[in-house]
Amino acid sequence: MKTVSKVALALAGVAGLALSAESAHAQLVLNGTGSSAGRLFAGNSPAAICAAAPTPLLFVSSEGTPNRYEWQCTVNGVANSRIRYSATNSSDGYEKQPNGAVGTAVYLNTAGCPAGVNVTILGKTVTRSVCPAGTPTQTLTVHWGASDVKASSLTQNAGGVNQDPPPANHLTTTPTVIVPFSIVVGGGVRNGSGGNLVTMTDNEIRQIITGNVPSWTDLGYDTTSANKVITVCQRTGGSGTIAALDETLIRPGFWGAPTFPGIANPSSSNVVACVNNNPNSIGYLDSDSVNATNFPNGAYQVAINGQPVNAGALGTGVARLTALRCGRYPYWADWNFVTRTAGVQGAPINAVAGTNAAITGLGTAMLNNNPLPDFWLSENDTFVFKNDDRGPHFWFTPTVNGANISAVCN
Repeated sequence: MKTVSKVALALAGVAGLALSAESAHAQLVLNGTGSSAGRLFAGNSPAAICAAAPTPLLFVSSEGTPNRYEWQCTVNGVANSRIRYSATNSSDGYEKQPNGAVGTAVYLNTAGCPAGVNVTILGKTVTRSVCPAGTPTQTLTVHWGASDVKASSLTQNAGGVNQDPPPANHLTTTPTVIVPFSIVVGGGVRNGSGGNLVTMTDNEIRQIITGNVPSWTDLGYDTTSANKVITVCQRTGGSGTIAALDETLIRPGFWGAPTFPGIANPSSSNVVACVNNNPNSIGYLDSDSVNATNFPNGAYQVAINGQPVNAGALGTGVARLTALRCGRYPYWADWNFVTRTAGVQGAPINAVAGTNAAITGLGTAMLNNNPLPDFWLSENDTFVFKNDDRGPHFWFTPTVNGANISAVCN
């Protein structure tokens, strides 16, 4: 054998070893999609499974509460891995993981995003970059999903979207955290002719949302403008936010009707814009999105039957979520981590080795680490639970996480 041939074979052997090593440590990619109400929770939670060094990079889209996220970090010892989330609606958490087929979603293309600044997420230093509006996107395979409700609750044919319960027999749906939703009214809505803010009963909300009451004055409320007509900022079918509203406040069945009062909005971000643009409006969305950044025009969340979704005067964390924790605030659901029961390393996804373990780690991290403790409630900190989004409610033992129900809820 000629020397050159021996060298070629030797190099081929080295290349083969290199390729084998690269395959063993191939980049992990975990692309998620679904719930827009859960965009901040799903978008920030990967901090828990990213190694602290090198400093994780987080790229987010430009909305007040971003709709798209991409983490670049070391996961389970695999450098330069990617964890992404694309917020659309809850039905996509199921439907973008079809049985025996690949589903796709639209994610950021971070190549043109600016350098970030250091922030702290779940106690970890992260370099966070806000990508400008108009940043290019890319269509990629989905590996996991998220939904505000169980698949069986997604029956709302609303806003021109015909929604049937998505198939989920091949999926595992894991209740992970409690997502509270808010009823929000425009900055011009007042309680009477004075400056007092509105608090509403569930029956009043039901009458307005279903279109039975056209004017704020019909219920004894007022507005700061001469126009008293209510603008209803609705979500469309496929939304977990409207499904949870249907199950907890509106009473199931209404959203199968052909009528749909108000303005249809396909995402939580669209509801924010709708409420901002209509001072006499009412809308509904995740409670953590109700802040001055999203609502600079004075829109605010209302108490339901006198119960606030969160009460800042009570402090931080579980203290301000007492009404929710004790089952007095009605508009909430379990936010669910949705995965393929058979995993993604086999057909049809054929993800690299280690992806299943990384997805499992992400789900566990979401269950055990809550990046929104002032707005969302850990499953371990509530005294009440329900197996179905509609209820009924059940009670845990009198003591939860060292807290006694009589001391907290009475």
